[in-house]
Amino acid sequence: TRQPATLTDLYPTLCELAGLPVPAQCDGASLVPHLKNPAAPCSRTSLTSYVFHGEKTASHAVSDARYRLIRYGDGFEELYDLETDPNEFTNRAADPALAEVKARLAEALPSSPAPNLGKPAKSE
Repeated sequence: TRQPATLTDLYPTLCELAGLPVPAQCDGASLVPHLKNPAAPCSRTSLTSYVFHGEKTASHAVSDARYRLIRYGDGFEELYDLETDPNEFTNRAADPALAEVKARLAEALPSSPAPNLGKPAKSE
């Protein structure tokens, strides 16, 4: 299955598998429904952020079960249809046929960049 998942989904998944309640403060969602039925529809997205070496602004990627939108720190965008282009060779960000998909995924991107605070302090 190509359903998006993040590390925050691991804890609620393990809780459900163990028959334990999932604490209300958990950000993730159990993946058990998708383990039981991989074909079940999913409307979730996952967000990945990364600051490339030497860059001041983070780049972000948001993915759903079919598409991935990447917005780099300089504003350049890439959009891939993972169903027809799983290797992400064809950038469809400028394709008018996918404008609604791009807009929907863009809603999950951060609205303002987080500051780059540099390297973390070394603990002793």
